[in-house]
Amino acid sequence: MKNPLPRKSIFRTKFSIVYALLLFVLCLSLLTRISLFLTVSSKGIPLTDVIEAFLIGFGYDLLISGLLVIPIAIHLVFQNDFIYQRTVFKYFFTVGLIIVLLFAFTDIIPRDFSPELHAAFIVLLAIRLIIYGVLYHRPYRSRVTWRKTMLYFFVTLFVFCLLLNAVSEWFFWNEFSSRYNFIAVDYLIYTHEVVGNIRESYPIVWILAGLGALCLGVVIALK
Repeated sequence: MKNPLPRKSIFRTKFSIVYALLLFVLCLSLLTRISLFLTVSSKGIPLTDVIEAFLIGFGYDLLISGLLVIPIAIHLVFQNDFIYQRTVFKYFFTVGLIIVLLFAFTDIIPRDFSPELHAAFIVLLAIRLIIYGVLYHRPYRSRVTWRKTMLYFFVTLFVFCLLLNAVSEWFFWNEFSSRYNFIAVDYLIYTHEVVGNIRESYPIVWILAGLGALCLGVVIALK
């Protein structure tokens, strides 16, 4: 039986998952915007204004979705054995080590805002560099398995964060009748107090469990 997809379909390329995630972000953003719009009275609002608002929103969503999928695209670019060739490995590993040391012993990335975040970023870079070194000494099949596992992990985390953001925006809208604004920035500053308040006000466990199940469904569908 012939494959219904043409050979040059975007869903038959190395970056198929990027295109699928891009489409998912756009659809989720559109659904979020529609659901929020339906909660307010549209009486007296000209149809042209509504269409204009949605078109502007779509342009914004297109830009943001493109930025969001860049890390996944970069991950796929390096998902090959080229970087594990002997000469290439020496170059990449040396550059990576220099970057880790620069971040650790200089203020290229300011640590004043959040020393914990700064330290976590350096630790993640160091762990990634160590994994790179370990994989260099592993057989090809092991590297392929690792890359697939990491790809599924990052895609799952990506989808879960998007769903969590959509649900959070819904609750934020219900409470403040607005999309994210300066109040959301205050939430980031007073994280401990805000998290405690959220845990008291909402069934967090059930919400996260539902989002987790939905996330798995989306990832399986994307697969």
